[in-house]
Amino acid sequence: MSIARQPRSAILRRWIPAVFLSVFLVLGLLELGLRFTSAAFIDEALPTFSRVSGIRLLCVGDSYVYGIGAKSQFSYPAQLQSLLDRRFGRGVCVVDNFGRPGQNSSEAVVRLNALFSRGYRADFALITIGANNAWNWRLATPFLPGDDALAKLQAAFSRSRVYRLFAVALTGGPRAAAKFWIANDARDVSREWDRRFVNSHRAWLSRWLKSDLTALGRLCVQYGAQPILAAYHDSAEYLTQANDQTAAENTWPNIDFRCFGRPDCENNADLLSSDGWHPNEKGYALIARVVGEAMIPLIEKKRSSTSP
Repeated sequence: MSIARQPRSAILRRWIPAVFLSVFLVLGLLELGLRFTSAAFIDEALPTFSRVSGIRLLCVGDSYVYGIGAKSQFSYPAQLQSLLDRRFGRGVCVVDNFGRPGQNSSEAVVRLNALFSRGYRADFALITIGANNAWNWRLATPFLPGDDALAKLQAAFSRSRVYRLFAVALTGGPRAAAKFWIANDARDVSREWDRRFVNSHRAWLSRWLKSDLTALGRLCVQYGAQPILAAYHDSAEYLTQANDQTAAENTWPNIDFRCFGRPDCENNADLLSSDGWHPNEKGYALIARVVGEAMIPLIEKKRSSTSP
């Protein structure tokens, strides 16, 4: 009997398994390809910092600290180095950039522990992390029994690089994903189910980030570095709250460069790169200035305590 004369149900029984198998194989090959690509082209090794003497500041974070949006010499750690050189002279302070694009707060804990375990030491550690937690859930803190079931399912799926690729691509990138999943204003989300989903994620994200900020800070203290927290210039409410609460609970300094230190948070387009969120050279310069103003008294105190 030709295919045309076969009952529709027979055709479906014949072709549906083949279609599902094909989709499964394609996704499997894509997953393997993404894992191979990340292993081959993403440098997982820890950076090697110079061993020159001086008061050392370690900048811990993600692409924001790394300097996406500007040339490497204009990242905020690089411009902070220039500012401190002008203030104290070359060689007195050393600023190390430990930013890694895309990493979440839990990945930062693992990498910082590995860096310290390798023998690296710093006097101060400036920590800006958490924006990628909205879409990168690798190593995330465990859910509690009362947390949203759908959130738990999504966290399980996030272990797949294919899922993470489509999650980021379909939502327009990490910033768009964060804007949807953790909207500060419930009016931004039309349906009640979406509002409950957003609120569930917000509570879990805040708990996760506070746990990791505490872990990062305690690692710094353990290895002799003063932890200093700093939120982004523009971030979701859970990010700023987690920073503020963690700093207050542990009596750690908390540098506020929200709005780039300006009184007006609405007119900062001239400080942003083409992606609309990462700062450009001018934006990073303002961040370096705010951080520098906060760090100079701490550095002077450190110098006076160690001088003969």
